[in-house]
Amino acid sequence: MPDPAGPLFGPDALVLSSGAPTFDVRVFPDARNAELAAAEQPTRYYFQAVTVFLAHRDGGPELDFSMNALAKRPRPGAPAVEYLGGTCTFATTLALPESVPTDVLDKIIRHDHPDPPARIAHLFNYRPTAPTPDVVPVPITRNTVSCTAAHTRASSRDITLTAQYSAAGSIEIHGHNTFLVSCDAAATEEIVRSLRDASAPPLSVTNTLIEQFDTGAASLTIELQIDLDRLYAACIADSSVVAAAVYRAGQAANAIRHQITDAAGHPIDAALSEWLDHSDALPATVFGMVAGDLFDSGPNGPTLKTDRAPSGSMLRQSSRLCGQISAQQTLTAEFDDLRAAVKHDIGPYLTVLDIGI
Repeated sequence: MPDPAGPLFGPDALVLSSGAPTFDVRVFPDARNAELAAAEQPTRYYFQAVTVFLAHRDGGPELDFSMNALAKRPRPGAPAVEYLGGTCTFATTLALPESVPTDVLDKIIRHDHPDPPARIAHLFNYRPTAPTPDVVPVPITRNTVSCTAAHTRASSRDITLTAQYSAAGSIEIHGHNTFLVSCDAAATEEIVRSLRDASAPPLSVTNTLIEQFDTGAASLTIELQIDLDRLYAACIADSSVVAAAVYRAGQAANAIRHQITDAAGHPIDAALSEWLDHSDALPATVFGMVAGDLFDSGPNGPTLKTDRAPSGSMLRQSSRLCGQISAQQTLTAEFDDLRAAVKHDIGPYLTVLDIGI
């Protein structure tokens, strides 16, 4: 019996509007749905994470967000409370409301959706006599999270934040990232102000996801040509030593050229080629080709060679691409629920500790 392989690679997805509020959910078919259907096995569909949400506290409806501020009462004649610093804790999740996957499944079963793009249409193949399909999240193999500050007022001084987070379970769509943010006086004032004004907190949380796909029956051939001297100069200029950065620097410097063809020898379309440019396949292949010529290995990872002389070398390689492949998606946090929550009751989300004059 065939096993599911994973979502079919590439930019094509069926976009379904679902939930309240409405989310435009990108749905990918399993790369082996044709084989699964022929074997009378459940076909499978994958929905992609849409945004980053504040999580809810355990055992209750309240959002998992809390700001604790230290403040001095204003001295006689002073214009306002003086904030000394504080800490902010919150948790985020990628999980969509539970009703969304259920709605996606219902629309697939009833074929209540627009026509899928031609490249994937044959894999949206549910029949009324077939087993109920599976609807699961797109697999996430890595999740890099960052938290930064934003000014709410043009006149604000620089804001200093020290953010630590626990990524336990974060590579699952239902996993939580828990943040502890240490704030100086300026950051504390900004966060307290934005909460009391019921605007978004002056924090930006970004998740960079590495998602796993599969090429299915497709087999692609990649012809690569690399100008080593030009790529080395580009890496020096950008301090690039990891595969993705080396590839981007090489592209920008026109040091890397490639042609990708399908099994019949025809060039793939521009949209699929661009998607592959943002996958891990091309950067990893390029880095493997040039690592020995441009980099030294060390205990802390690769470093650019310091004594490399120009060689005039041009590397060429033909490689086959099939099977599992990963691509990157970047999502930012959504704090709309917090605005509504603090308007209703700010108490659970803000504590100001008065230490006197």
